Amino acid sequence: MRVFHIAIEKEDDWLIAHGLEERGIVTQGRTLDEIHENVREVIALMFDEHDVQLELILPPSMQPKADVAKAG
Repeated sequence: MRVFHIAIEKEDDWLIAHGLEERGIVTQGRTLDEIHENVREVIALMFDEHDVQLELILPPSMQPKADVAKAG
């Protein structure tokens, strides 16, 4: 299974996805689910690969917030 690293940027209401290893992978979507689907479609069309793993690299503003434990 091939792994693709995909950088995500946020522009207005859109998410833009760029492949890091393969610069031709570029797509957009409004949600991460849509990005995931669109990137898989681009990879299938460009490389005829369907069994791939995607690693999305999110900007800091989209990173999940860690829960802070409260001292009791």
